[in-house]
Amino acid sequence: MKNAKLVKLALTAATLLTCHSSFAADIEAGVVKRIPEHERQPLMAGGSPLDLSKLAINPVVSTAEGKMGIQGAAPGISEFRIYAVQSRLGGTEYPTLYTGGITRNDHGGNPIQVFVLQYGYGNPTTATLNGVTGPAYRRTLCGTPTFLHYCNVGETVTGWLYQYDFYNQSSGIFTVGAYSIGYPYGYWSTTIYVR
Repeated sequence: MKNAKLVKLALTAATLLTCHSSFAADIEAGVVKRIPEHERQPLMAGGSPLDLSKLAINPVVSTAEGKMGIQGAAPGISEFRIYAVQSRLGGTEYPTLYTGGITRNDHGGNPIQVFVLQYGYGNPTTATLNGVTGPAYRRTLCGTPTFLHYCNVGETVTGWLYQYDFYNQSSGIFTVGAYSIGYPYGYWSTTIYVR
């Protein structure tokens, strides 16, 4: 009886881990096999597609516990940062290391969208703005750090772009983290104060 409970608990834990890291696109051995129709559309910043041209230009704004290195077919996270912040009032801005962890624009309006870039494989934690969670969306990214783009069928997934939407929040601290599932192992996090 005790062994049966342990087996059931282990299966439940494995299922939860699998569900947490599952992808909407069909991915097999890191290669995109099929992209659902809703994932063929780019992530939207307000009413416009999010500009991906700054993916390779923006400096890293993140911290990691662990060493950086890419080895094997499924490397762990080597970059995890806030890519963009968008609102009707503040428009779309692409924070850099030089903005000091605060948006330049006053976003104070509904909704506030925060986009996070993850290069490498990992499991993100819940993102919050002032401790409040919002819906999240993601798109697979392919390519090298200097040429990241939305994946096409047959390409190897190298990262993800996450979109978090927050309603009834005018400003505050946004925070999110991720656990790397390959080398370099560790926990990555990124934070910004949205004005």
